[in-house]
Amino acid sequence: MVTTVEPQPVEAARPQPEHTRILRLCAEPLAVAEIAARLDLPVSVVVIMLCDLLEAGRITVRPPHHVTRTTPDLDLLQKVRDGLGRL
Repeated sequence: MVTTVEPQPVEAARPQPEHTRILRLCAEPLAVAEIAARLDLPVSVVVIMLCDLLEAGRITVRPPHHVTRTTPDLDLLQKVRDGLGRL
């Protein structure tokens, strides 16, 4: 998950247009794949740009939240299946 640093470092160099777009997108935490999809760029290119921003101290990164697996509600799944079958 990527988030912009607030406030932005004063001594940071002026970002390139692509970097600026990333900074705007990351006002709220976003996954790297989501950033790439919204920018319509390959993930590998976005990762390089994110590394630039991270080195400049303009973003922070953290691993995504771990989702614990729960047992599915079989009754709910059967109701959904039945409802779809009625369509």
